[in-house]
Amino acid sequence: MMVNNSKINKRFGRLLVIKEAKYSLSQVRKKELWYWCACDCGKKSHLVSNSNLKKEGGTRSCGCLTFDGENKRKKNSDLIIGANVGDLKIIEDLRWEELPKNKKLKYKKTRGNFVKTKCISCNRKNYLSRTQIASLKCKVNDQSFKGCEWCSLTERSINYSNKIIGKWKVNNWRRVSNPRFLNTGKGAETIIEWHCKCLLCNSTERWLSAEILSHISTKKKINRGIIGCGCERYYLNNKFGSIVDQSCFDRFHNAKKRARDFSLDFDIDPTDCISPKYCPILGIKLERNNGKSFSENSPSLDRIDPLKGYVKGNVQVISMQANRMKNDGSIEELLLLSKWIKMQKDIHKRVDNVLEI
Repeated sequence: MMVNNSKINKRFGRLLVIKEAKYSLSQVRKKELWYWCACDCGKKSHLVSNSNLKKEGGTRSCGCLTFDGENKRKKNSDLIIGANVGDLKIIEDLRWEELPKNKKLKYKKTRGNFVKTKCISCNRKNYLSRTQIASLKCKVNDQSFKGCEWCSLTERSINYSNKIIGKWKVNNWRRVSNPRFLNTGKGAETIIEWHCKCLLCNSTERWLSAEILSHISTKKKINRGIIGCGCERYYLNNKFGSIVDQSCFDRFHNAKKRARDFSLDFDIDPTDCISPKYCPILGIKLERNNGKSFSENSPSLDRIDPLKGYVKGNVQVISMQANRMKNDGSIEELLLLSKWIKMQKDIHKRVDNVLEI
């Protein structure tokens, strides 16, 4: 295609032709040229077709001549090259066709006019649509977000700064590349991590993602971060590891989780979860099942009084069979049940004696 440079640097009304634009309105009109023009009102990103740049008639301005020859356009008239919006500085006007490949995919449905920006704090560059930069301009004075997501928190981000979340004291934040996006191309390009300090040991410092802090604050059932850095578990292992086995630790931590879920008192230690050789109620031998399910003679931690929590003197290790029989019944109910069973056995004995006679 022949490049027509005859109109570059020429003036048409208020428009000064700057350069040729790589833009085609449709597949049918591929050969028509388009030009980027600067208007005397200050707008430097006006796109005009070759056929509308005429000596008489055609396009004479960016639209400001509509207002009786005066530039009365108030909204977004100052969003020109060199203007600052929050922490962002506009450095270039672009069309969708001139964007990088990854940004083309992101703005595939919107297209239109775009601006290339540069953060005055971290010097990172980004591409925003004209609608996005205009919306940011209206909100930048009323919010903490100043346009660069690497330097300030966005509107959708929760500010955990100087707050206590679970067993963590949250300090400052940083933004890092999302490993999931780098590996699979899915999800957000970046994620927020918060610098936290464990309140249990008061020494461990760790970067936790905003997702984990959100789960901890909403008490969502996850294993990461709920009990701090794990120092409490290490303390128990060092103190009781030579006294009890892993099954006692399992019963201890399961009981602690149940106490937390149902708001029960808890002041026992792993030594209270040691399993005897025989069930103190039924007298059957207790054997730990290596499978996922429990058998009738599996050891089970039981509360003697169901109305109390897991406290000293109120827990015992019995068989699963005895625990199921005991369940939530009161002492009076269990006595009535035992009397009824004894009465039934006495009746059967009398009937047997009568039949023998």
